[in-house]
Amino acid sequence: MHGSQTHSSKASQSDAFTLIEMLVVIAIIALLASLIIPAVTGTLARAKKTTAMSNLRQLGIGVVAYAADNNGRFPRGGFQPLYWHNDIYPYVGNDPSVFRDPAGHTEYGDPWVQFEEDGEDLPFDFGYNAHINPYSGSELVNEKPWNQGPRDISDVSGYPVPLIHTIVNQNNFVFWTFSLPENSGNRQAFDPRHSGRGLVLWTDNSISSPTYAEYMQMAEDRGGPSAFVTGQ
Repeated sequence: MHGSQTHSSKASQSDAFTLIEMLVVIAIIALLASLIIPAVTGTLARAKKTTAMSNLRQLGIGVVAYAADNNGRFPRGGFQPLYWHNDIYPYVGNDPSVFRDPAGHTEYGDPWVQFEEDGEDLPFDFGYNAHINPYSGSELVNEKPWNQGPRDISDVSGYPVPLIHTIVNQNNFVFWTFSLPENSGNRQAFDPRHSGRGLVLWTDNSISSPTYAEYMQMAEDRGGPSAFVTGQ
């Protein structure tokens, strides 16, 4: 009887030790997960931003190539209808994914904005400055000629003007969007979707990554929203 109790006691101790080992393993896994998951998340976020910047650079190259074939003119701004994306499209290999930001929308924009060449939908991740080279017949030409930005690359002097930036869910932006409060929900607002920072392609083909507050302050420092987007 005594021998049986001793065997049972040893078995219980063995089982208890195994349980402790399992708890230690679980604790180690939890610790590793707490360290690895944020690192992986951060890596994925940086990869998305890198891809978005690469796409924005390609759009910038498309702008320069378009201008070289069109007497120095920028792609056409203005609204509605829209032309800038169609102007750049052939110069980025007719690839709609170049207009995408992987940290942006899971779906393309409204189907009413398409590439004329092949009917592909325009992603609504980047917006174009509507004040730059507005097309003939645009409201900015007929009704608000004082609110026009540069037409030619040679017109850019002094400080650069924002050309394309990350946008909430639209295809172009105008001066009054720089008066919107952060998180306004307006579709034309600047979108700092990359860990609190957005992306801006300027008319000198440089790229910056300001916070919302920094970008709005730039507009104020340059004389207000209208002066900021037109360079006047």
